Amino acid sequence: MKYLYLFIVLCVFSCNKANKEYHDNGKIKKKYFKKNDKYEGQFLEYFENGFLKEKHKYFNGVKIDSSFYYNSTQNLVEIKIWKNNETHKSIIFNDKNEIEKEGLLSNKDSLNRIGVWRFSKKREPKIDSLVEYKFVNKKSYANQIWLVKNEKDTLISKGNFFNSLIINDTSIAGDVMRLRFVLTKPFFSNDSEMFVIVPYKNSDLTKDFSNIYEIKHDTFPSLINDGIPHPEVADLNLNHITEFGLKYSSSGKKIVRGIIVEKSKENNQYVERRLFFEEHFFYKKNDPKSNPNLKK
Repeated sequence: MKYLYLFIVLCVFSCNKANKEYHDNGKIKKKYFKKNDKYEGQFLEYFENGFLKEKHKYFNGVKIDSSFYYNSTQNLVEIKIWKNNETHKSIIFNDKNEIEKEGLLSNKDSLNRIGVWRFSKKREPKIDSLVEYKFVNKKSYANQIWLVKNEKDTLISKGNFFNSLIINDTSIAGDVMRLRFVLTKPFFSNDSEMFVIVPYKNSDLTKDFSNIYEIKHDTFPSLINDGIPHPEVADLNLNHITEFGLKYSSSGKKIVRGIIVEKSKENNQYVERRLFFEEHFFYKKNDPKSNPNLKK
């Protein structure tokens, strides 16, 4: 029995013993623990001058909680907050220890930004850039861009973004849902043209929008080119508004995906800027008082 106890004690001691690696100058380079040949617990890495370089926490060989990265003068450079097996949040600091940018990254490819990122610059008044990233053609694509003053007021005169809404007040299953897309802030100019492309069947469109021109799709022009009078919005920029209808036989959550294409002529050549969208709304059933809610 005492031999079994001794074996357990030795095993526990061995499992808790730190592994160490050293630089050529004799200073410690790495200090970590392993369990079943996988990293477990705290992992520390150091520069040759002895300053901490990286700090991680592992569970069963996978990074968890938060990782901290420093430069050789011990200033914090980046914090990575591990969300799940696919993504992590990256917070990057400048040399004054102020947040310079933050957002989600792919664990598999650290160049693939995901969702909305915030970019901050030292200036007065404080204006941050919010950039929405979409996964397009197998890579990260800078989609909508907003400039925000003092962390709350969106500057309409700058950036590149759109808005969408439901036109008809009451839509139930079987009715036509009228949607309006407005290019609120164009990329090129107020004189540019826009149109919207949506797949005939949403299920045919790949997750990264890469086959939009290969599948059956509909193209909807702006109100200035659709051949229909629009006195209700005559005072608006009609070349930056597109309207179209969708009809569903069943109720429930619906998704509309597609592309807003802005087109302009520069130096006798046509140029395009594309905004990719995925809009969600709930199609109510047999309730004439309902108002489907299209979410931005």
